[in-house]
Amino acid sequence: MNESFVGRATELAELDRQFTLAAAGSGHAVLLTGPAGIGKTALIRRCLNSWARHAAILHASGDAEETTMSGGLLGQLVPPDSLAGSDLAAVLGSGHADPLRAGSALLTFLQQQCAPSRVLVVVVDDAQWCDELSLKSLSFAVRRLQASPVLCLLAIRADEVPRLPAGIIRAVAEHGVRLDLGGLAVGEVAALAELTGAGRLPTRAARRLRDHAAGIPLHVRELLHDLPGDVLRTPGLQLPAPRTLETLVLSRLAACSVDTEQLVVAAAVLGSECALADAAALAGLPDPLPALQEAIEQRLLTEPDTVGQRRCAFPHALIRTAIYRDVGVSRRAALHRAAASMATGMAALAHRSAGCRAPDHQLATDLARHAVSERAAGRMAEAAEHFLMAAKVADRAPGPEQYLLAAVGLLIDMGDAARAHAYADQVAALRASAARSLVLGRLAMLRGDYAAAEGCIGEAWAMLAARPQLGFVQSREDTAQAACELALMLIGQGRVVDAAAWARRSAQTATSGFSRACPCAVQAGCLAVAGETGQARQLLMAELDRCADPVGRLLLRAALGGVLVYLDDLPGAAEHLDAATVTDGDAVLPMAHLLESALLRVQMLYRRGDWKQAAAEGERLVTLIDDLDQGWLLGRAHLAAIYVAAGQGRWETAASHLEAAARQQGQGRGTGMLASTDARVAIAVARDDPEAVLAAVPYSADTEELRSLEPSKMTFVPACAQALARAGRLQQAEYLLGWYEERSRSCGRRSALAAASRARGVIEAARQRPDDALAALDASLGYLAGLGMPMEEAMTRLERGRLLRRLGQRRSAVREIG
Repeated sequence: MNESFVGRATELAELDRQFTLAAAGSGHAVLLTGPAGIGKTALIRRCLNSWARHAAILHASGDAEETTMSGGLLGQLVPPDSLAGSDLAAVLGSGHADPLRAGSALLTFLQQQCAPSRVLVVVVDDAQWCDELSLKSLSFAVRRLQASPVLCLLAIRADEVPRLPAGIIRAVAEHGVRLDLGGLAVGEVAALAELTGAGRLPTRAARRLRDHAAGIPLHVRELLHDLPGDVLRTPGLQLPAPRTLETLVLSRLAACSVDTEQLVVAAAVLGSECALADAAALAGLPDPLPALQEAIEQRLLTEPDTVGQRRCAFPHALIRTAIYRDVGVSRRAALHRAAASMATGMAALAHRSAGCRAPDHQLATDLARHAVSERAAGRMAEAAEHFLMAAKVADRAPGPEQYLLAAVGLLIDMGDAARAHAYADQVAALRASAARSLVLGRLAMLRGDYAAAEGCIGEAWAMLAARPQLGFVQSREDTAQAACELALMLIGQGRVVDAAAWARRSAQTATSGFSRACPCAVQAGCLAVAGETGQARQLLMAELDRCADPVGRLLLRAALGGVLVYLDDLPGAAEHLDAATVTDGDAVLPMAHLLESALLRVQMLYRRGDWKQAAAEGERLVTLIDDLDQGWLLGRAHLAAIYVAAGQGRWETAASHLEAAARQQGQGRGTGMLASTDARVAIAVARDDPEAVLAAVPYSADTEELRSLEPSKMTFVPACAQALARAGRLQQAEYLLGWYEERSRSCGRRSALAAASRARGVIEAARQRPDDALAALDASLGYLAGLGMPMEEAMTRLERGRLLRRLGQRRSAVREIG
């Protein structure tokens, strides 16, 4: 069995079904189609391994050099020393072989191989290279084995299916199935990388590899084997064509005439598709049509069906990649310079850059000017590319440094963390400056290295304080924004005091509407975590009234949505979070804030009972954050996904997210630890396992740190008190719940008071005080009235039903629980 075989679950299930039908005495035929390397042979081998104990197997395969050998495939299927083999040899050697006589001999042999207890599996691989007589003979036999325990598997390239006899096609349609194999999915590419020893690929890297290799397993395996892991994981580095495809493409190109080779190379320099006249002009061909015809015949180019001037294109990007990389450096640069004289605008600049012999100050200036215009227009990806191009051709300081730092900053803004990290060493090697320290600090934040981030941003801050005008772009504005981002991430780690300090620094330097909104949002978050949600709401509302910047307003609305979740105003929270997470308008939040807002939205959806939507958005958010390599938020995204999975009883999914969160967050204290504890307790509560609830709380829940927090940050406390009560540890339960009740009352948090009253009911029930227990549970329902939190209400009614059942009021208990 191939240890690196992945995927194909649907196809394997269908093939097993066809085998079962054949075992019942009904002859079936399966046609496997797909491009070279798609895994047809591997799939057949996988099936044969699993069927081996219950099957007799005959195997033959076509060969490109034997397509004219009449009856060659039949000779592989029928042993020459058998009686049927002798008959077949006589037919083939008579000089009068025809499909009827050869097919009859093959049919006789196959019938002789059939046995009631075993399925005869006839495999014909690479059928596109089988000779015509063998295929027609096989067609004759297959159509006459429909009452026998025979399964015929034919594998052929999709574009060669028309070569098959009509009889085989009919047999498949009437008594079998055609399976068209597609490329591997992203997850399957990632699994294949691990199985082949390349290690874990992030989602984005796996998708990039899948897209580059069209998901063809052979090509994916070759690239996994040939390329270092860093190349596979680093966006922006151009991947080569797979070896087998490169060899095939270059051999076809070598067989072409000089004119055709020149046309194909010129087209590769111009891109994946271009005007035929442009390729001809670059190749120096007055009449390109003969060359185009030969290139089409060699499957190197195609002629798209377009209105207007004739065009040429490569059938697949990998073909262009193989040809472009094979062109010598000098020739390729010369062609790019020639192409620049034929183009205008950004296309001309790109060709000038690719053909540049030496540093070119004017070219760098032109590229940077375009990049600045694109950034102002919101075309961040194009701006980053052109800043990088400018950095490569700039000839004097500080140009290369400025362009590189501007490009990496834009990559961070776009959330392209993986590609930004690829330039980390180059950034670190630059001379000391505020802009350099700022970018290094932002890169450290994305890694979750907050100590390094604080150090670097602190350096930038000190340099700006000494010389405020340092930097290529608006350094003070960028530093204010980075300080705010750092504060945002520190809140997520529970470092509220540090977060507030950085927010104040950001506010002192901010100049635009967005950079003023950012520290305001962080300061409100610090207030909310400390339980001062009313003050936080007032602060945000006041800033919203003053802020005219559209992106700044989105950020303030996101922060306000988070505060309203704490305030139990879920409809209000939904309104603001929905507005903040829209990505199809003119104003869109920067990636860090957008992801944070999306996470708040998932939590809001869970609390208001929209579990299906919360589950879908939570899983999608985990994938997106991993895809964007935003490790600083990945642990929290996994934690958010746990709650719905646990509530729905999807224990494996919940446990998987919990393990992933633990890997991301480590074992630190603070709010990050509280979030992990809350998630563990949520799983234990959903499983109704009091012992697991207590085991999920790894340290004393009676600390000054906890007593000063917003109650919603420590929802495990009332659950822990309930578990203690059920374990008979009533004094501990009473003490723990007492200060939580006091904190919930001081904050005026109805949802927290409802949870506390529910725990109070369990404690009173354990003390054999049913009236007090019912009163507490009724109080819990009263606090929840109108909040729109069905999960919390269901948990309270469950405890009330349990109590009524113990009191002998079974009908009332059923009504309460049911």
